[in-house]
Amino acid sequence: MADTAWWRSYVVDNPEYDGDQNKRKHKCAILGCKYQYNALATRAAGHILGNDKNVRACAFATEEDKILASEKTHRRKSIVSGTSSSASQSIDTTMQEEERCEEPPKSQEQTRTHLNELWTKAFAKCGLAPNVIDDPDFREAILETNKARHQYQPLGRRTMAAYELPKLKAAVKSQLDDLFTGDKAETLVLDGWDNSAKDSLINFLLASLAGEEFLDDEEVTGEEKTAELMANLVVKYVNDGSQGIGA
Repeated sequence: MADTAWWRSYVVDNPEYDGDQNKRKHKCAILGCKYQYNALATRAAGHILGNDKNVRACAFATEEDKILASEKTHRRKSIVSGTSSSASQSIDTTMQEEERCEEPPKSQEQTRTHLNELWTKAFAKCGLAPNVIDDPDFREAILETNKARHQYQPLGRRTMAAYELPKLKAAVKSQLDDLFTGDKAETLVLDGWDNSAKDSLINFLLASLAGEEFLDDEEVTGEEKTAELMANLVVKYVNDGSQGIGA
């Protein structure tokens, strides 16, 4: 069959496989221990190996896994060739236990639980307010990082302070025109704390190190603080915020 040619050439015609059916099945099971291969290769495996359930249930490996499995096989052959039969069985048992000890991929639920714990721990350790999670800019940063095609390493604090925060300072300055002369100015002056605190820019200040630094450890409540204080906080952040954060 045309769709089994590749699999047959690798499994059957490869000199590494000595013709023993059980050994072929075992080696294929090793190669297929981690990743879900596509339906074509799975059907080919089942056809050649008599629909063996171990091969059908497991996934086919990536190129790196195939190399690793090949190295394990050669290692077993080289060790066993110079040992007694009892020692050979002991070595085989040890290597099989090592293969079984490889951590299986986490399920979606396990991954979500693990990441929830990491994010909660990070927020608690850094003193971040939980409402940061609802901020659209924060969510956008997470989603864009998650979708990135290349691995992303977060910035160090010195790099952020020297290069990125000055850019943010300029961006905040450009927003101040609208904040004090546009629609937001009316919100700050007339509606007071409750509505102005919903503004994403002000929430950013409160939830970041800037908020803690510029409020001088004063408790921020609806009764004690007003929208005027929030406006002053924004101005102070623009004036000297980038020097204080991350320094």
